[in-house]
Amino acid sequence: MGTSINAQSNENSEYVLAVKSISNILHIRMFDFLLRFNIFFKLSMSAIRERRALKILHDFTDKVIMARREELLSQQIASEKQIGQEDDLGRKKKMALLDVLLQSTIDNKPLTNMDIREEVDTFMFEV
Repeated sequence: MGTSINAQSNENSEYVLAVKSISNILHIRMFDFLLRFNIFFKLSMSAIRERRALKILHDFTDKVIMARREELLSQQIASEKQIGQEDDLGRKKKMALLDVLLQSTIDNKPLTNMDIREEVDTFMFEV
């Protein structure tokens, strides 16, 4: 994503614990017949844990997106000169996925933070 979070080196970080919690809840829901139904799940303690974990995950992702967006805006002139240019060895400069998403548009409209967060969450959770 173009941002270092050192989550893998710190297994007790809030983000890592939230990912583990969500994984555990999905596993429980998959094997507990009653929790497969939303009406029962919403009444369970797992639903409360899920909301807390999702808030941590979404807040973290939003913070990364906002920080990277501000950094890109402050370096916009420099990055426009470097994007697509070749380095000394003839290789093109590569962009992080988050940078590509921040600069992407659909129907000439930039992606919203929510759109970007969905994509970033997918990649961060899977890694």
